[in-house]
Amino acid sequence: MVHLTLTEIGLPISGMQQCNFQPGDKIAVQRFFYKHVGIYIGNGSVVHNDKGGGVVLATLAEFSAGGSVILQKRVATDYFQQQAIAQRALSLLGSQFNVFHFNCEHAANWAQSGRVESEQLQGAFIVILAVLGLVALSKGA
Repeated sequence: MVHLTLTEIGLPISGMQQCNFQPGDKIAVQRFFYKHVGIYIGNGSVVHNDKGGGVVLATLAEFSAGGSVILQKRVATDYFQQQAIAQRALSLLGSQFNVFHFNCEHAANWAQSGRVESEQLQGAFIVILAVLGLVALSKGA
């Protein structure tokens, strides 16, 4: 079982209190300008969609690549839900990465909820549309 301090999972806390990732948790590590996410499946293992290799099974250390891993979302309330999410994540092994249609967030969200969606990608599109709108307005002025 992986033990991380609450500070390491993104929760402000002092002292020596501990928190554990549970199977089915969506975890994240900050990369340059985005968060890379995966599903913790237990025993120090993570299923994540890697742009270089598609959906892979990795150790927590490999997933983090030296960064701080945070708990992004926990939806499972019992052992059976945890195992169902972990099994959905494992069923994706070998699937190919596609930044627009099946990135790390798409895979993790599908494993947790059955929905293929990427909030980060949606946010990026909104920013791009806003910039294009501002450019169009400035050219019209």
